[in-house]
Amino acid sequence: MPCQPAEINTGQLLIGFNGTDTASMTTPRPLPDGTPYWGSPNIRLQGGINDGKARVDPNPALTPNHFIEVRVANRSNQAVQDVKIEVWVCDFTMGVTPSSSLASANPGGLPLEGFAAGPINPGNSFPITCGPWKPTAGDAALNGGHVCIAANCYLNDGSDGSPLSLRPAPFTNTFSFLCDTHHGQRNIAVVVQSANQGGMGFRMKLANPLPQGDFRGVIEIRRTLSKTAFVKATRAQFRSMPDITYRRAGVHDLAATGASLVMPKDIALARAVDHGRYLLQVDENKFTPLFFSRFRPDFAFEAEGVGAGQNLQVKLKEGQVNPLAVQLKFDAGEQPGAVHAFDLVQRDEAGTVVGGARLLVVLTA
Repeated sequence: MPCQPAEINTGQLLIGFNGTDTASMTTPRPLPDGTPYWGSPNIRLQGGINDGKARVDPNPALTPNHFIEVRVANRSNQAVQDVKIEVWVCDFTMGVTPSSSLASANPGGLPLEGFAAGPINPGNSFPITCGPWKPTAGDAALNGGHVCIAANCYLNDGSDGSPLSLRPAPFTNTFSFLCDTHHGQRNIAVVVQSANQGGMGFRMKLANPLPQGDFRGVIEIRRTLSKTAFVKATRAQFRSMPDITYRRAGVHDLAATGASLVMPKDIALARAVDHGRYLLQVDENKFTPLFFSRFRPDFAFEAEGVGAGQNLQVKLKEGQVNPLAVQLKFDAGEQPGAVHAFDLVQRDEAGTVVGGARLLVVLTA
């Protein structure tokens, strides 16, 4: 939706939407429709698995506190001070507003807040941290653990930007990511994982697909040849993942951005996903190409009341929905950027496929 004149604001403060949207090279607002603003590298998690992935321990008492860092840049020609940030962790399927925020992070829709006294000199940026946030298993189950962080920054004296609740109508308590330099978004993942676990757990639901009567059949999980799994929908999923960027010329145009390339030690570029066009950010300004892993992981279902295994016989009463978990464990030799694909299939007694999903896994650490 095009920006309305009243919401366009290329202000003194900036939360850059990408690595080149900086104090000295700010893209004037509004940004073009379709700009991928949802992966800001200036919004980062602390205390999780990495800066784009939060960790929920199977034992809730062991889940660590997470903090959120927002790097705010000063675009003006004079030093600024008393900079404030507001942060919400949101269910983006319900819209990105305080009303869609997670209760674990923003009880009552109230923001997490941070403050920097400054001064922040012209052309410089400064990280401001807020929190804590302790994610829950419910957060990890929401949208497969895909949520987003939305941030707002402003000067406390009211001279630049404002609290989200004080934006003029009809923009009160809304974000204008394409229109306002004070707003930024970062999509992140929330996963259930023990501190010493060399793998991951993925929670979903197993439902009776029949409109009437009981269901008897089998669920199975199998590893899919990565090149077979790399279809149009897969490309879209990769582009939506936190910390993954797409380069039409692949690794060859990284130099123009000033970024550096980290090549996996024993993986030829010929095995890279889509000729090296998909890149995982492994550190600030460092990237590695996604590649098809040569290791075979351990994988299995865990179904309540049924057991664990790669093929499970199931019986579901009419309307019954059961918790289902996929447990994956990876080889110690895996490297960041490794890709695995799994097909999850539900069949009836005749062998007819009645449901399924494809699970893509990118190892980030």
